[in-house]
Amino acid sequence: MFNKFTDFNFFLFKIFRFAIVGFIGLIIDFGTTWIFINYFKSNIYIANIAGFIFAATNNYLLNNCWTFNNRKIDLKKYISFFWISIVGLIINSAIVYVLLNIMHFDFYYSKSLAVIVVFGWNFMANYFLTFRVSVNNISNIS
Repeated sequence: MFNKFTDFNFFLFKIFRFAIVGFIGLIIDFGTTWIFINYFKSNIYIANIAGFIFAATNNYLLNNCWTFNNRKIDLKKYISFFWISIVGLIINSAIVYVLLNIMHFDFYYSKSLAVIVVFGWNFMANYFLTFRVSVNNISNIS
């Protein structure tokens, strides 16, 4: 039986690792987009999609192995992770649109709030759906 303190620490530990992976994904997203625009002379939207795909794939692989301690790559989990990422992208765009165009907030303030909300969505959805973490399988915090 796990106590609430152990469960909460486990949860915070997973959030911390998920955030680190997300930051690495951000670098990959921007880097890939930059390479596609500057080296391949791609359209900015194609470059942006490529950056998203490379980052989402990397984030799945790192989160699967490091954050959630799974050593096996699972196509169903990857597809789940990718769709959750797409929903996150849609949520992000909707928040930025509403805050920027309807509420007239600053773009970067809008983007910052959207990133925080979407981080929460991505983590919780992947925690409970993709990687199906429950109290029954909390046994290894490493």
